[in-house]
Order: sequence, then structure tokens, then C-alpha cells
Amino acid sequence: MPKELLHERYPEIAFLLQFTPLESFEERPLEKVILPKHLEKLEVIYVYGLGAGLYYEALEEWLSLKKERVLVFLEDKIEGIAAFLKTPFAKKVLKNSQVHIHLAVNPKMWDALLEDVVLRYPSKYIKVLAIDSYAKKLKSLSLKIYRKSSSLNALFSEVLHYHKLLKNLFPNFRRLGNSFSANQLKGRFKDIPAIICGAGPSLANCIPTLKTLEHKALIFGGGSTLSALSSHGIIPHFGMALDPNEEEYLRLEPSSIFENPFLYANRLLPSVFSFCNGPFGYLRTDTGGIAESFLEEKLEIVDEVIGPDLGNEAFSVTTLEVAFAKMLGCNPIILVGVDLAFTGGKRYASGVMEDASIKIEELEKETKVEDLLLTRKDKRGNTVYTLVKWVMESDAIAKFAKKHKKHIFLNATEEGLGFKGIEDISLEKAASQYCQKTFDLRGKIHAEIQRAVLPQTANHAHVEKVLDELKESLQRSKELLEKIVQELESSKNLESGKFLILRIDLEEEMAFDALLQQIGPVLDKMTARFFHQASEEKLFKRELSKYREILSIVHYIQDEQRE
Repeated sequence: MPKELLHERYPEIAFLLQFTPLESFEERPLEKVILPKHLEKLEVIYVYGLGAGLYYEALEEWLSLKKERVLVFLEDKIEGIAAFLKTPFAKKVLKNSQVHIHLAVNPKMWDALLEDVVLRYPSKYIKVLAIDSYAKKLKSLSLKIYRKSSSLNALFSEVLHYHKLLKNLFPNFRRLGNSFSANQLKGRFKDIPAIICGAGPSLANCIPTLKTLEHKALIFGGGSTLSALSSHGIIPHFGMALDPNEEEYLRLEPSSIFENPFLYANRLLPSVFSFCNGPFGYLRTDTGGIAESFLEEKLEIVDEVIGPDLGNEAFSVTTLEVAFAKMLGCNPIILVGVDLAFTGGKRYASGVMEDASIKIEELEKETKVEDLLLTRKDKRGNTVYTLVKWVMESDAIAKFAKKHKKHIFLNATEEGLGFKGIEDISLEKAASQYCQKTFDLRGKIHAEIQRAVLPQTANHAHVEKVLDELKESLQRSKELLEKIVQELESSKNLESGKFLILRIDLEEEMAFDALLQQIGPVLDKMTARFFHQASEEKLFKRELSKYREILSIVHYIQDEQRE
């Protein structure tokens, strides 16, 4: 019976198994099952190795409590599947639609397999486990899954919550008339050293040396680093901020960056601008999604985008500062305070928040994949706590440096993870070796900003005209969506001629291109695992639900724009 069920659900595995006689394998010994903490918060659990099926037994009730939960077995031995079919749990596993088995019989298949599984079962709340005999590979395998899931979920989350980001994008586009083009500063600071400051705990150790370098290197501070630097009397040459959430406001509130050049991406929380008078530099970064790209095209903003070659694991303002410094032509590029670890049990350098100390037991409660707590060896060989997203950031910067060999990259961060392939050096030594020349940097920045103008089409009147056209198209899109929902509810037919014509009309709208086109495909990906071999009725309900969801998003956007 298990063999027949396997053939029904996994014909490719069953085909391979026919060359692997069941009789040649003995029953496997029972293995220990260790379940993760905070099980109730998880949505997807990966188990490396089928073993005797005991993880299914332990998680059967967890699966039954919510249909959204998924258990994924990853196996790399066909004989492991053969042996599993002889266990008491084989039949239950193969019949349970919330349980899935994936096989990689060749080591070269693993990367493609992991790409596939994270796409099939997207979730922020995951955990990777392993049976005893496979535990040696757990650390590397789990990190690969966590990293791939983090990148994918960042993309999906952005699309599904994009309507909320518009609360920032539209007001910030209206700021363009009073901004300069940061991208047009490309190559204007050739061979001037750049110091990229992070807000890591070790930043404090670099403050005395940083204070001597104002006229010898461009100093960059982003996000919370601006508060850390200004608390020590250091005003960086360029400030930068990207984050769209309230936390960015709270982190920047203590800073003193009033008359400093302030670079921003359109996604930034608009209230942050209350902390500074500028000048403001608009960054074209591709971090504002389809609406940003659409409006930039309409406003004829065509400067080279900053950051695409950072890769899809670079989420932070620090990584964008590195790319911006490289674009300016700076050389060398020196990193300080970029710990990417809880150095000394602290989250931030002094000046960001009153108490930056951490509690490990609190961090261990976090189940979002990008914020999962890890232990790693730091640059000195000591064990430190870090996060999945920080491991990804370290690797992204290391790969960026490797890609741009004409620029010298140096890590003057005293503690933390470090960066593969980037030389470790003290800031004092880096300064004595590379920061000997003196420049009127603030004067040069002022002069270059005057030349870095956005196109005339980005003036306030034209921005308002384009936004008004988009608003009118959004209203038409809403009316079309209402008709689509009504037609589907009445006809109950996805092949209805009226439905197909309405869908074509919707997809020709400006608002669809600028705001809505990505929502449907992502919703399909997010719900695909619930429709394995689904009936036509279930598929119809999914489509109807999708259009209802898009309609509710349009209502949300309109309501927000009225306020």
C-alpha cells in the first residue's frame, strides 16, 4: 500500500525506487525527536531525513491544528525512502496533504531543490530540523534554507503589503522638486577615501580616530548610526535613510543632522524629514517597487540605479552606503562599527537607545526567519550571537567587494563577524596608510550638489499631474474589479467572456501597471500549496478570493490617499 501511495503522489521518486529493492534494507533504529521551542508560532517545518518517521508522529497534532501548516521532509538517499516505506508511519505521511517529500539524489541538485521548496512553501515562520544520522549537515543546510526564505519572503511581503508602502512613496515623490539627484554624483569623489559607519557596539572604540578624519575621508552614516555619531559630536558628510517603518523615526529622533546632506529613498517614512533641513538627495535604488519605477519613468528620472549588484541578500542601509561610495569613485572604502553581531551583549553603539543590551532568552523567542538567532565565530575566533539577516549582509558586502576589484575594501570594525576576503585592519592604521591628503570635503559636496539636478519633469506641478492621472486610473480599476467580482459570483465560471474582457480592461489600466500587477502572482504562489490536485470548484474560489483581495487593497489605497 505505501508503495502505491508513493507512486500516486511522487511518481518520479517511485520510478527511481523501482531500481532499489525494498527487501535489501533493514528497519532503521528509532531516533530521538527534538522539537523546536515556540512550536505554535511556526508555519513550515523542514526535516532533513525521513528516518523512521518519528518526526511525523511528533508533529501530527501540530499539523492538524491549522491547515496552513506544512511539514517538509528533505531526503538525499533513495534507500532512505525505501527504508521509510517499511515503517508504520509511511501510509499516514503519504496520505497527509500537509506533508511533502523532496528528494535530491545528487549533491548538485541541492541548490535547485532548496530554491524550489522555499518557493513552494513560502513563510516567514520556519524551522529546519534533522534526524540524528543526518545532523552533521544540519547547520549548513538550515542556513541555506533560512537565507533563501529570507530573500523570498522579503520580496513577497513587499508585494503583499505594498499598498501600505504607498503612504510613504506618494508624499516623498512630492519632495522631488526640492531635492538633488544623488545618483548624478557618480564619479565626483574619485580616489577620496570613504568610511562607512555602522551602529554596531564596537563603533565607540573608533570615535577618537573618526574625529580626526573630517577633512581626510568622506564619512557616511545611515539610519541609527546617525544618532550614534551625532551623540559623539561627529556629523557625517552624508546621512542616509531608507526604512519605511516607525522604528526608523525612533532611531533617528536623537540625532543632530539638521543642515547635513541627507540622502533618502522614496520608501522612507516621511516623518523622518522633520529631523533635518537638508539638502535632500534623492536616491534611485529600485527599493520602492513597481510604483516607484513607474513614476520615475513618467518623470524621466533615468540616472543609473544604485545597488542592484549587491544581490538579493542586501537589505540594509549599510550595504547601500557601500554601493553609493563605490559609485562616487571613493577608494579605499573602509568599514567601521559594522559588527553584524551582538558584540558584548549589545545591539547598538551608545547614542542610539538608552539601553542597547540584549536578553538572549528574548531573542530566542523570535521565529521570523530573518531574525532567527545564530551562533558564529567572530573575526577573533570567539563565539558570538548574530542573526540570519546579518550573516546574509556580511556575505553580500564580501561578494560586492570581490566583484569590484578596482576598489580597495578594508574592515576596520574591531569586533563582529568580519567579511570573507576583506582585509581586517585597525582604523588608526587605515587612516595613516590611506588618509594622508586633506580636502575641503564639505565645500566640494556643496558644489557638486548644485550640479546634480533632477530633470525639469520632476517639478512639483508635473508630479501632481502624474499622481492625479494615477488616482483617476485607480478609480477606474476599482470599478472594473467590482464588476469582475460580481461577474464571477454570478457566473461561477472562469471562462466567462465578460470576465475575460473585464480582466483585459483592468490590465490595460495605468494603475494596474503601477500598483497592482504583482499582487495576483504572489497570492497564487502563497496559496499554491493548498491547491495540490484541487477541484475546479476550489480553483474557482481561489481566483474569486484573489480578486476580492485586490479590490480590498484598492479600497485601502484610496482611503489612505483621502486622509
